[in-house]
Amino acid sequence: MKLRLLLASLVVPFVAVSLAGPSGAEPSGAVTFPDLTRLNPEVTDYVIEVHDPSPELGELRLVAPGSGETTLPAQGAVTVDLADARGPGVIVVKRCSEPSGCREIERSEPFTIWRDLLLFDLDHAALGRAGDVPLRLLGYQFPRNEVVDVDWKLVDVASGTTVAAGSGARGEDELAPFRVVATIPDDLVQYASYRFEVGVGVDSSDLGTLAGRVLDDEFLFDNDGNDDVRFKKVDGFYPAQDGYRDQLFAGASMSRGLRKASLDVEDSRGRRVARLDDATTIVSQLRGTWDGRSKGKIVDAGTYYLRVRGEDRAGNKADVRQPFEVFDERLRWKTWSSSVSPRKSALDSVVGRCSSLKKLRGGGLGLYSQTSCRKPGQSVVATVHGAYLPAAFEGSYRDVRVDVRGGAARGADDAYLVLGYLDRQGRFSNRTQLDGSRGLHRGDTISDKDLIRDRTTERPYIVWQTGLSEGSRYDVQGFRMQVRYRSLE
Repeated sequence: MKLRLLLASLVVPFVAVSLAGPSGAEPSGAVTFPDLTRLNPEVTDYVIEVHDPSPELGELRLVAPGSGETTLPAQGAVTVDLADARGPGVIVVKRCSEPSGCREIERSEPFTIWRDLLLFDLDHAALGRAGDVPLRLLGYQFPRNEVVDVDWKLVDVASGTTVAAGSGARGEDELAPFRVVATIPDDLVQYASYRFEVGVGVDSSDLGTLAGRVLDDEFLFDNDGNDDVRFKKVDGFYPAQDGYRDQLFAGASMSRGLRKASLDVEDSRGRRVARLDDATTIVSQLRGTWDGRSKGKIVDAGTYYLRVRGEDRAGNKADVRQPFEVFDERLRWKTWSSSVSPRKSALDSVVGRCSSLKKLRGGGLGLYSQTSCRKPGQSVVATVHGAYLPAAFEGSYRDVRVDVRGGAARGADDAYLVLGYLDRQGRFSNRTQLDGSRGLHRGDTISDKDLIRDRTTERPYIVWQTGLSEGSRYDVQGFRMQVRYRSLE
């Protein structure tokens, strides 16, 4: 118990220090940045002037968006590599020296890198029938004081022919969001497929030509009341009956109502595989559930369609389809194991003045207590390690365990090693004391959510700690990690 408390009090602060960021910026006048608030790197270079008055204090390193860290010369002009950068950015210069590390000393004014137009959404009326379609750009980002051109066209998918086109613009002094109206002609072929394309462009004196595609949408032309049909949002589903999204819950609403209406599931060839609901009289809703089966068998994975057909009060025919995906994946528990190098996985260490931490062949570490003196307070040797786990579905893990391969160092008697895990607050838990016999020593098995960090991301990981004292000497040749995790496949 004393050893555990001692290790926790000594090692955890080292972990915190290793995760901390650099110290605050200290302006030095070593770098002069260009007076640019926006640029297109394909048109204009971003050049800084370096005139380091104190190179003996350490080298200068530049951190730029999209290109990582670069060492700077003490004097001269440097063109910053922005080949992979876009959007808002800033340049940071750090002073790096041993043993104090790196600290920020210079920072440029914020700037924006333009390569194309940054567009996020386009709001427009439902496509499918003749009439005007107002377009409203949402969440866009254009250079200030520039004329923005908007072009749209309607293309017959079968022939590739443009059947309608138009354009609009926002003047350079306009601040409000602008709207363009596209007109869908009424002489299109019923139920034929058309592609509606919208693009924008800017010709700028300092940024060059910038372009962006806002929309590339296909639709079936239907001028007989389809705009009255609204589908409930449908997510893809997995009919494997494993407890995850096993049922399709479908629905459609019609504000003016339909008679002789039906709600079906069809395959990609238009063949009906299930009828979910129907009605002969006027109804305003159709709904139903589907388990993914047709004629008693689960259908193949792929794209399917919900289809509503009917007739409105005026006699116009409605025929609307909405695609959704059927997946054949199912939830499974998988077992994963991996060998981990002690040296490569090391995050931090604490070594008392009476003790030593040695590098061993093959990436191992030797933890040797009381190699130069026998003061109890200076006898601790401890290391902190971390390694990634495979990403799990919804962060579901079981039976996570770290084992130690190793044993007593040559000539050591009564050797032992303490193994445990560190949670997200740096607290030591699940302590296991390993004996000095040579071989694979089993650690404690954990499932505690606090011990698996970033569990719902693509890079979950765990952190564990080894340590000893009281004259123990132990060779850690390797670690073996093992975990069971949930996978959708």
